[in-house]
Amino acid sequence: MTADDLQLHDADLGQIANDMAWFGELYAFFAPVRAEIIGRGIGEEEVNADIDTAVRAVREPRSHSIVADDEDCSG
Repeated sequence: MTADDLQLHDADLGQIANDMAWFGELYAFFAPVRAEIIGRGIGEEEVNADIDTAVRAVREPRSHSIVADDEDCSG
């Protein structure tokens, strides 16, 4: 893809709002968790680091199995 391939389109703000509604619902769902974290004095950086660690832990084994599956299919 080159810069010449990019095209601008008018955004349907109503559709964007509908597409993002799930984020507001998810944010509200986790409000009690956020309040508990703040109450414990845990900072945003620590929370983000914990989330990053958890995501890596979940993705790590999966990424190896995807590579293994790809290798099995190519041989």
